[in-house]
Amino acid sequence: MTHNQFESRLSVYRPPQQRRRSAATAAVMRNHSHHRGAASLVVVMVLFFLMMLVTAYANRALVFEQRTSANQYRSTQAFEAAEAGLQWALAMLNGGRVGANCTPSVAPADNSFRERYTQGNLATGMLTPVANTSPLTVVTVTDLTVRPGCVRTAAGWSCTCPSAGQPALLPPAGAGAFPAFTVEFRPGITPGTLGVVSRGCSGVGRRCVHGSAFDSDAYAALSMQVALASALGTPPSAALTARGLVDVGAASVGFHNPDSSSNGITVNAGGSISAASARVTSVPGSPAAGSLLPNDASLSVLTTDEMFKTYFGMDKATFQRRPSVARVTCGGDCTAAVQAAVDNKARMIWVEGAMTLASGTVVGSAAEPVVLVVNGNASFGGTTQVHGLVYAAADWDLGDGGTALVRGAAIAEGAFRASGTPNIYYDSAVLTRLNMLSGSFTRVSGSWKDFGE
Repeated sequence: MTHNQFESRLSVYRPPQQRRRSAATAAVMRNHSHHRGAASLVVVMVLFFLMMLVTAYANRALVFEQRTSANQYRSTQAFEAAEAGLQWALAMLNGGRVGANCTPSVAPADNSFRERYTQGNLATGMLTPVANTSPLTVVTVTDLTVRPGCVRTAAGWSCTCPSAGQPALLPPAGAGAFPAFTVEFRPGITPGTLGVVSRGCSGVGRRCVHGSAFDSDAYAALSMQVALASALGTPPSAALTARGLVDVGAASVGFHNPDSSSNGITVNAGGSISAASARVTSVPGSPAAGSLLPNDASLSVLTTDEMFKTYFGMDKATFQRRPSVARVTCGGDCTAAVQAAVDNKARMIWVEGAMTLASGTVVGSAAEPVVLVVNGNASFGGTTQVHGLVYAAADWDLGDGGTALVRGAAIAEGAFRASGTPNIYYDSAVLTRLNMLSGSFTRVSGSWKDFGE
């Protein structure tokens, strides 16, 4: 055996003890590798669990934000519906005749929105809501008054203006959001004021419509006070008031004022009074001639604008822009146009240009007098009758040889002339009604509140 062969065999040979140590070392190494794999798996699982927690939290925050956004959306719907109810009620109070669906009507049986839901006390000037003659079986405070309302549909707002009972508001067919509101009126806190409460819902819910079988996700109630800006700020104290002269010649015109509170003044003129054949009656026991007051400097020194402001408390431009004033432009025979305005429940009428009312025309009544402002010459013919206040911005020719009648008072910004046997009666009740219960409603500053209960 060569030396190299001996060395080779010697390198292959290992003692038994050394071989056992080598096997143990290999086993340890295998076990260590297994432990490292298990630790890695645990770390991965922990990281995966942490990722799940983060994902779940993020998803929860997203769901919360979505719900918050949806709640805010519905809350805004209800709030805006309630605000729309306030604005709608104010506009409707200054409107004309309406039907059961709150749209303009020409039916004589339909009254105005104001008459349907409010009433006034002539003695105190207090405004109160109309009582509900058909409340629900379970009566609550809001069931005691009649309440109009509207619901938003795909085609726009659909409204109901009942004369009794509750508003018949039903959710429209189909999917979508249908916000709704109802309006309740409450007694005013001072004469000439009225409380308005608007309840808005994101749907036709029972909180907005009492007796409804539905409920809404969001609800809001807003309130405000509205005040009646008088149609006649300062009633005149004479049957006829003229800034210029009064000349009726030999006509048997009647000037009558039996009201002692106005001192029975029949004619108050800034110029001369020529009425030798006039029929004049004043407070019983007072001389008729003493009720004629010519050459009144307090009238003659006024400009035309100052004359108008004296009785209406505003200039002409402001007056004709008032929401409840009906504007008529005819420039001649205005009978049909004026009558149409009165039939639509207009109680303040502005006639632009000269006006002639034909014989037989009846404008207003003792219960529903009117303010008729003519921005030009005025002429009444034949048997024309006007209940209320007539203001002519230029000369006025009353009678045209007939028996025309003005019951309330008359004001001429220029001269006054008449022929025939017309009559002007000073009626304090008519003027008081115009002063206290007629006019335009306007919002009271600082009265808006985001709660209405």
